[in-house]
Amino acid sequence: MGYKVYGIRHHGPGSSVALQNALREQQPDCLIIEGPTDAESCIPIVADKKLRPPVAILVYRKRELATAAYFPFTGYSPEWLALKYGLKNKTEIRFMDLPQGLQFELSERKEKGIQTSLFSASFKEPVKMTELVMDPMRFIAQLAGYDDVERWWEVTFEHMGASESIFPVISRLIHELRAAQSEQSLETTFREAHMRMRIRQSLADGFQNIAIICGAWHLPALEDITLFSEREDKKLLRGLKTKHKTEAVWIPWSYERMTRAQYGAGVTSPAWYELLYQKKENAALYWMAKVATLLRKKEFPVSSAATIEAIRLANTLATMHGLAIPGLMELRDAAIAVICNGESEPMKWIEKKLIVGHKVGRVPESQMTSPLQKDLVARIKRARLTKFYNSAEAATKKLDLRVSSNMEASILLHQMLLLDIPWGKKNKGPKGQTGSFAEYWRLQWRPDYMIRVIDAGMWGKTIKNAAATKANHQLKDLEKPEALAELLALCLNSHLKETSIKVINQLEDAAALSSDVFGLMETLPPIFQILKYGSTRDIPQEALHIFVNHISPRIFTMLPGACTGKNDEAARKIYEQIISFHQGILSWDDEDLVKGWWQTLVKIMHHSGVPPFLSGALMRLLFDKGRLAYDEVVLRMSYALSERREPIRAVHWLEGFLIGSGLIFMYHRQLWDLVSQWVSSLPENRFQETLPLLRRAFSNYQPPERRKLLAKAKQYGQPKKTALAPADNEDVWVLAKVLLQER
Repeated sequence: MGYKVYGIRHHGPGSSVALQNALREQQPDCLIIEGPTDAESCIPIVADKKLRPPVAILVYRKRELATAAYFPFTGYSPEWLALKYGLKNKTEIRFMDLPQGLQFELSERKEKGIQTSLFSASFKEPVKMTELVMDPMRFIAQLAGYDDVERWWEVTFEHMGASESIFPVISRLIHELRAAQSEQSLETTFREAHMRMRIRQSLADGFQNIAIICGAWHLPALEDITLFSEREDKKLLRGLKTKHKTEAVWIPWSYERMTRAQYGAGVTSPAWYELLYQKKENAALYWMAKVATLLRKKEFPVSSAATIEAIRLANTLATMHGLAIPGLMELRDAAIAVICNGESEPMKWIEKKLIVGHKVGRVPESQMTSPLQKDLVARIKRARLTKFYNSAEAATKKLDLRVSSNMEASILLHQMLLLDIPWGKKNKGPKGQTGSFAEYWRLQWRPDYMIRVIDAGMWGKTIKNAAATKANHQLKDLEKPEALAELLALCLNSHLKETSIKVINQLEDAAALSSDVFGLMETLPPIFQILKYGSTRDIPQEALHIFVNHISPRIFTMLPGACTGKNDEAARKIYEQIISFHQGILSWDDEDLVKGWWQTLVKIMHHSGVPPFLSGALMRLLFDKGRLAYDEVVLRMSYALSERREPIRAVHWLEGFLIGSGLIFMYHRQLWDLVSQWVSSLPENRFQETLPLLRRAFSNYQPPERRKLLAKAKQYGQPKKTALAPADNEDVWVLAKVLLQER
């Protein structure tokens, strides 16, 4: 017939070795590979040594970049090795699948339920979605007694010898499966008709020894094309047209994205399959050595003797299961039994690195098709983020904004966020850090971000210009002060000065019309933070100062009334907002404004309609900052814990007062006596009702702080007799242990 068809498993190492042997024996004059024909321009790039798998061909519509498809390759994928073989031997290479542009069209018609003339009457009825149709390989694996299709394929084919004799076996299996499934999906029918037409064209072009590489499922449709009418294939494909042009380019890919969870034709264990391809006979030895290395990095003790014993056990298990070499199941079981002493938890720490892997591919700069991509790569180099760009593993990066390269990294990451490319997520600094010139980012580059980069090219030719243009576009649709403040923070951190001024002006107009005081409060903390360390950034400081000085008095006026009539849960949220605003405004250089804020807090604390939790929390804040006299605190606590007050309201007030730290009792005996006397005076039923809330009030303290309080309570002994409650024989030491949750 002039051609041979090799049915392979995508990314299967056993298929790869067998295919290489078959190609060396056949020495074809033409290679036809399953791949979209509108991606053939990518074939010559495979010869470039700078193209390092895992990589993927990205095919997308030029004017609708959201419509895209990926075709990944690993270094051991059969199709990749066939491409390398053909280029090395200067063999003609062609793709034969339906152009991706037409596949986009078919998918859209299917989603919309459109029926047109290109669908002949014989294909109008949908294929019944039986288990065999949905996943034929899983179906046959279950018949063979395997729950996991990956395990079945690995045992049946990957562990066989590398002889090309596996291809007839696979062919017979697929023929039987296809015979049991009389109908194919519309997409498969069109694709296979197109594949046959490409084979006929290659034969017509004079090639006499063609090697065809395709997914095993297509074997029955391609092995003997004389069984299919060329006229019918042409008729079927005649109505397929698309108005949209496509572009194809190589992009980096990762092993994580090669998994079945991320990609339909993927595998569950890319790193293991790479090892199986490269070191098949010694795969168990290398795998177990890697287990030991990774666990030692986690400070888990692993001896050389245990590693050797685990390898022996894996080989024994393989023999018991009738395997030539151990598979993943045998290796994992042996590692858990011997190295991890029967505990599966240590293996979970390293399983992703061990089985999936964090490998990321690279592409040559010639594949950077847009100016924006080239600018991004240059900016990444200047910011010294190349290591994170070339890794699929999440990592934390601390940036010192006083260092020029770190500042460049911060600006770039913020500009990427404006472009909806969340390469980095900014995290809070270490607990207790009150402020510094440091930022903490969690970075993880995903290969599909590259399509977002290409898409962002519509906004500008550089990252900075594109971010500014998109921010200006977003500005038109934003009305709420909170949303505008979020955009402003990104623009300021991105050093987009002109755009920031536009956002400030619109934010001031929106704030003037807003009656939501809590929404207005949310706008200022990010500005306070940026201005606090503004010397490191190029920001419009004068415009920001004017805005803060305009909006703050309105917040002071509206806030006391807005805090009334709230439940306990709402009171806690309000307190968090107040603290966030408070921390920012104390750094302000306007004394009158800061004074006005302190007066506002006093008004809220005194207001009778304010929730008790908020009143108690603000009194503690004012006292700690020296804005409230000790005698007034004692007086107000006496009133808050008086018998006239509902016990539940009293305990909410106390919880607010004790927020943050209970060490106030270490230095003020009178306050401790007031609390212990109030608790002692509660009737038994009321005490049982309030005890969970009381314990919650003390529950957030660290063990050392609780121990200090217990020691002080023991030292204090019985409370002094006061008007609140007469002294009795209540054991205050036992009560303190109950409240502080000690046993």
